[in-house]
Amino acid sequence: MPLNFEEIKKLSDKDKLSLIDDMLDSVDEKAIDNYLAKSEDNILRERREKYKSGKTTFTSWEETRENL
Repeated sequence: MPLNFEEIKKLSDKDKLSLIDDMLDSVDEKAIDNYLAKSEDNILRERREKYKSGKTTFTSWEETRENL
């Protein structure tokens, strides 16, 4: 069952990035965009934009998650 907005909001930044990675891996981009449209979560918005523009890779996402 997918997480709703309130459940996602409660996750740590590291868990949110993991969730975004999972969504990207499963091509669930609409769910990501829907969450970001409702959220003021600038960390994820910035990562999402970099990912969409091809300026980040899975490796750099892994490094980012490890540094949180």
